[in-house]
Amino acid sequence: MYLIWVTFINRIYQPVAIMMEQETFQKIKMGDKTALAEVYKEHRDSVINWITRKHSCSLEEAKDIYQDAIVIFYNNAAKGKISEINFSISSYLHEVVRRQFLNKLKKENRMHRGLLDLLQAPDYNNVDNERLFEQKLEVVHRAILELSEACRQLIRLRYFANLDMQTICDQLGYKNPETAKNLKYKCMRILRRKVNAMTMGMQI
Repeated sequence: MYLIWVTFINRIYQPVAIMMEQETFQKIKMGDKTALAEVYKEHRDSVINWITRKHSCSLEEAKDIYQDAIVIFYNNAAKGKISEINFSISSYLHEVVRRQFLNKLKKENRMHRGLLDLLQAPDYNNVDNERLFEQKLEVVHRAILELSEACRQLIRLRYFANLDMQTICDQLGYKNPETAKNLKYKCMRILRRKVNAMTMGMQI
């Protein structure tokens, strides 16, 4: 009986939710800043939590990227680049945030040589190579999520924040830089195996 009731409620709620979202989107297209502020508040925490968890960026970076994504969403809607909302606003924001993060990495060249070697990073000037790089980076991020917490922290600090081993040792509480370095090698070996397993048989 409970499942029947939940199904009934969902059938009623989903069309209503879609209508409300379409109404909000139309308001934003007309330049309604209040509607935009509501969208900002509604999706802020979930999107920021998602990008910090999935892409291993800092909280401050995630906040900046989310802010940029909201501006992009508003501008695209107001300029008619998004004519119909045949998607959820949440999905759109997640995709914009993902692309903004990838662009940020490439523009700042913040990834350490070791991780770029793992990605076999291509020339960004070629559109196909850029798309290939994004696909490989997504695979690496999925593989990182499967690592232990200790490995995820170490890889994020070394290969994304570009911190030296002594600083990482101090932040993570390791006995000495050599201990952190040994763990880094083990983590990267595991990461390479996972990336190879994920890409095996894929058109990447």
